[in-house]
Amino acid sequence: MTRLRPNAIAAAVLLSIIAPANAQSVPDVVLTPLDDTIRHLLPGDRGIFRFRAHGTGAAAHLWCHSAGTDQYIVTTAGDSPASCPDLQELPWSQSIYFPAGDYTCSYAVQRNASSRSDLAIEFSNEPYSGTRINSLNFKLGTVPGLELRLEAAPASILQNGRAQGLVSLVVHNDSAVTVRDLRAGFCLMEALPFAVDGAIAGGCGSSVYGPMCFDFGYGVLLPDVPPRGESSCLVRLTSNSVYERPLAFPIQLIDQWMTDAANGGRLLPAVPAPISYLQLSIDRLFASDFDDSAPMR
Repeated sequence: MTRLRPNAIAAAVLLSIIAPANAQSVPDVVLTPLDDTIRHLLPGDRGIFRFRAHGTGAAAHLWCHSAGTDQYIVTTAGDSPASCPDLQELPWSQSIYFPAGDYTCSYAVQRNASSRSDLAIEFSNEPYSGTRINSLNFKLGTVPGLELRLEAAPASILQNGRAQGLVSLVVHNDSAVTVRDLRAGFCLMEALPFAVDGAIAGGCGSSVYGPMCFDFGYGVLLPDVPPRGESSCLVRLTSNSVYERPLAFPIQLIDQWMTDAANGGRLLPAVPAPISYLQLSIDRLFASDFDDSAPMR
């Protein structure tokens, strides 16, 4: 009889634990988009979104939000098999089922001429169903692409030894509408190393417009961003203590409340907002040497 050494026994036990976990990591049904998951639709426009469903069968949760069902009509396209769920017949937050097989689902979307808001259609795992499915999200409507750019001037030293400088928050909008109710800020993971003041000439205004945070956050309300253009405003940073080294803290666009300035409709961002860093440094040498990946001070 072959005797296993202790190391071999430990390895066998580890493999017995890992194997089921790896087996469970493969969804029962995989949804794969066959086109861009963003459909730019103006009021009155019509579009198609398609995806492949492949697997042994699984329940999914369908959630449609932002725009009401009266603003968009979603119908199964003529080439979709009967395996594809009928989205028109269901409430827009419900459990649906993808049967076993390998098939392509196509849906036509008609945006009503009076529609004001963007629409999100999301398929995700249905908890406690005993089956698994990957997440797949589509966005339809204006869906603006937005970019936040920070332009910082070198800081100066105040008489009390603290540093102070201005940072311009510049937002670019690639859509055909004026975007309103954009904010920029971040949740507080630790104390801010500097005060953020937008109540200055050309400033962004009050710093109470933070994101939805577990505890606290900071943020500013940004000016309207014109179609295919930019807008900007200033914040003044003042270090909380005597300046010794470059300081930084994260900031990003907050788009949960973003609207179309013309009609107040809800807009959805094309992509999640990346994180940038507000920086307070004495000269360009410090600024260029600052490593964004370094721990924050």
